[in-house]
Amino acid sequence: MTTRRSAQRLLAALLPFAFAAAAASAQEPSDRPRRDPRDRAPQAAQERRFEYEVRLNALRFLNFFQAPEGTPEEDVDARAAELRFRAPLGETLQGYLHADYTDYDDLEASQGLTAGLRSEGERQGFDFYAEALRNRPSFDIGDRVEQADIGRLAGEYSYRFTADWQVSGTVDFEQQRFDVTEGRDNEYLGAGAFLRYRGLGSAFSPEVGAVAGERDAEDPNEDHTQRDLFVKVRSAPTRALYLTGRYRHRTREYGVESPLAGNFERDDTRQQLVLTADLKTGEILTWNLYWSYEDADSTNPTRDFTAQLVALGVSVGVGELFGW
Repeated sequence: MTTRRSAQRLLAALLPFAFAAAAASAQEPSDRPRRDPRDRAPQAAQERRFEYEVRLNALRFLNFFQAPEGTPEEDVDARAAELRFRAPLGETLQGYLHADYTDYDDLEASQGLTAGLRSEGERQGFDFYAEALRNRPSFDIGDRVEQADIGRLAGEYSYRFTADWQVSGTVDFEQQRFDVTEGRDNEYLGAGAFLRYRGLGSAFSPEVGAVAGERDAEDPNEDHTQRDLFVKVRSAPTRALYLTGRYRHRTREYGVESPLAGNFERDDTRQQLVLTADLKTGEILTWNLYWSYEDADSTNPTRDFTAQLVALGVSVGVGELFGW
């Protein structure tokens, strides 16, 4: 698929979201994005100011290079720093900018920049962003991990059609460019839908969803369709603690037609479990914990593997620290 054709498909997918977003921005002020406004309504006024935050993380990748089962595995440690800036632009509209730097053992450092607009009213909300990543490890193409320059445009629109139920739609376009291995440059376009129950407030909010997409590479051997099914649970048992758990079931079907190709009639199934916890200790510090486990099975036995990621970090409210 050419870049022009992909851009046309992306524009067609984003158009309905753009019209819905215009209506969503007129809704009443709400709580911070992806939190139920009924849970923390007293803090709504505080969200109208500029916000600055620094996040520091220590990461450990277990089986970073996705070595097949029964072969030697290599773990990689990394350290990441991220600066986050948020600015109120309207009654519900907020702009944000994130800049990050990640230092990997034995790999080149990676930089990233994300800019977006989000809004969440009483019934409607959206989040659109553009992202540019440099030297970011890619786990999507080929039989080994390699660093790539990645560009992404993504959007999400949500509508609360009753007091307790919310439906969301997403679209995601991604472009990856590699400097080392030829034929790995690729583009991905996907769209999804989610249904979330919010009738229990912050105590327990489950969500189910599905995403379908295609990844087209310069090497036809790497072209594949992708289907994801999600189950996610959010919980804020106290005002200081926020927990999430997500299970993802992913299938990949490779479309190369030549029987001589390595991925001919190849199918992959990847199951992933992600757990996160955010603990706020006072007005300045929030401690962050992230853990993921992935189990991959493939008709190509050399692509059966398991991998994990553990990250521990702290978020510092710069505005609160200096009284801004």
